[in-house]
Amino acid sequence: MVTIKQKLSKEVLELFEKDKTKKLTDVIEQKVIDDLILKYDTHILEETKSKLKNLGFEFNTENEFINFCISRIQKIQYENKPNYFELYLDYKSNTQKGTLILFGNDDIKINSIKDGKVTYTIG
Repeated sequence: MVTIKQKLSKEVLELFEKDKTKKLTDVIEQKVIDDLILKYDTHILEETKSKLKNLGFEFNTENEFINFCISRIQKIQYENKPNYFELYLDYKSNTQKGTLILFGNDDIKINSIKDGKVTYTIG
């Protein structure tokens, strides 16, 4: 389970103080969503790198890691679970999936929005 606390930018908070229109709340909502996606993607990359390291893989550069992922990691998603995924090393087919590296959780929950902070849980 991953819990992340995210602060809204100073600019967004200043806009919120000046203008409480629907457009402003849409901007804030999109900022929260964008931040969530960025943090989650960063978490997935770091967890993938960690799992591969545990399997004995080492990467000297970020490009080396990315190229390895492009050539040897397969992401599997399911239509009935839009937020769930599985990452496999050396995936060949449904019967030869390779090594499960990581899987995502279908549950993303916003715990609270208070004093300019959003607390949410993934998993």
